[in-house]
Amino acid sequence: MSLYCIVIGGNIVHMSLHDAVREGNFGLVRMLLQKGANPNERNKNKTTPLYLACLEGWDHIVRLLLDHGADMEAAQKFGSKPLHAACERSLNVARLLLEKGANVEAKDSEGRSPLQIACKNGRLEVMQLLLDHNADIESKCSEMKTALHWACRRDNLEFVQLLLDCGANINAKDDNEGTPLHFACENGRLKIIRLLLDRGAEINAQDKNGYTGMHLTASMNYCNSTQLLIDRGGDVNAKGGATGWTPLHLSCKFARYQAARMLINSGASVNSRGKQQMTPLHLACAYGHVELARLLLDRKADVEAKTTLNWTALHLACRSGRLEAASLLLQRSASLDAKTNEDELTPLHMACQYDQLEVVWTLMQYSPLQFFKSS
Repeated sequence: MSLYCIVIGGNIVHMSLHDAVREGNFGLVRMLLQKGANPNERNKNKTTPLYLACLEGWDHIVRLLLDHGADMEAAQKFGSKPLHAACERSLNVARLLLEKGANVEAKDSEGRSPLQIACKNGRLEVMQLLLDHNADIESKCSEMKTALHWACRRDNLEFVQLLLDCGANINAKDDNEGTPLHFACENGRLKIIRLLLDRGAEINAQDKNGYTGMHLTASMNYCNSTQLLIDRGGDVNAKGGATGWTPLHLSCKFARYQAARMLINSGASVNSRGKQQMTPLHLACAYGHVELARLLLDRKADVEAKTTLNWTALHLACRSGRLEAASLLLQRSASLDAKTNEDELTPLHMACQYDQLEVVWTLMQYSPLQFFKSS
């Protein structure tokens, strides 16, 4: 990177054009350009002075560099171009670049357009500017996300409203087959979820994992969002992907008591089976979520339900050392004689095999003879 000798305050200083731009010193930038500094020289990150000026929002310096032949399409190390940088920080700089002919559809190394960058960084006025310059509202990044996907991640209704008013595809899918509704649900954006549903978003759309928006809100305990989806006709018993789990399965795995209760009150099956025949009770007990297990049992969950390997909830509680869950199951008459398929292991065998001594002691208290049968 070229350095120039200049005098500042009586001192001789070595400075590059990049340094002068970074300081926002218009006079120094002009002086260095007059000395022959290359406006398209790159630093070690392949960043040009113009890119730095755009990133800092120095519109007067941007204009000066452009007047001296700076390349508006020069990409830095990660593929980002000056317009991408401007869309992060400055409406005025973005407008200037577009007036000078910058490519409104330029892509960075992740395939993101300036419109997507503006959405991601919360620049509503920049978004409007880009749309006024005919930015492609359906342009997708390398992960196949549109601007609407990014907007739904943020808690700003205006972004989504603007994109929908401009005709954005409300059910666009990314490379995980996630829709904008999935993004809003994953982040608990209640107002955005409501707007998307009002505009016709597919409420039971499934991503690659087979999850609907309700799977996501229930797993995160976003109760208001979950209730909204229920009220709008979301399927409380939708089964997802490889596991075949319902929203209730996920709420039981992640200890989301309020969401679980809401789902059950709205008709979710407490005995729904996943692909390995696992019920919500299996998950609640495997992870030691006792209050959830109690809720399920109070709502008639089958205490003897078996997986494809013939494991009961008690087997799982014993294997994982979930003492309180095991005790609850025993109080609800869970069988101590249930045996797994392959090795015919009882819950006591399981507790012994995994050195869960407290559980072993509890099981023996409920049925001392089991110890001798198992020995």
